[in-house]
Amino acid sequence: MDYEMKPGDVYKHFKGNHYEIVAVAEDCEDGSPQVVYKALYPPYKIYVRPYFDFVEELDSNKYPKAEQKHRFEKAEIVAGERKFFGNLPGSGQQGGPTFAQKEAEEESDIQVSNASGKERAVDEKLLLFLSGNTFEEQISVLKEMKGRITGEMFAVMFASLDFPMPKGNEEDCYNALMKRLETMHEFDGKRFRI
Repeated sequence: MDYEMKPGDVYKHFKGNHYEIVAVAEDCEDGSPQVVYKALYPPYKIYVRPYFDFVEELDSNKYPKAEQKHRFEKAEIVAGERKFFGNLPGSGQQGGPTFAQKEAEEESDIQVSNASGKERAVDEKLLLFLSGNTFEEQISVLKEMKGRITGEMFAVMFASLDFPMPKGNEEDCYNALMKRLETMHEFDGKRFRI
């Protein structure tokens, strides 16, 4: 099944908040489509919702004042507008941007297109981390990535392990991720994940 939404697309909830699509996934039990999406406001939680609930039409009797037809609708983003969602530099948060707000500057040979058709780089090591068959492989890749992992990359890595991303700087995130992987490796050994 081909889904209209793609990773990186921004959707607006009918109550006003904005969310970025992380993936359209498949439930491992019944194969039903699920939307994985990230809040574009602190603390940037990641959620999962059945695809058909995500795109459903609102009940006008239950929500008579709703300004949109569907629970989530794709947001038309103009250049520079995302900075106002609170997750990128210039969002107006006191104390300047946090580590999680810094944009990646690494270049890669792998490119993906976002909703506007513009290409953005995907880090090859991140892909290796996500496709690792054992926790030992992921630990090895994580060590190679130390010092160049962006906040967005950490969010994806933590989400892939179904573990909340801690607040803090790059070192705090790295240490928490490494500790999680080492613990999982210790208790799960070299068993392949499914």
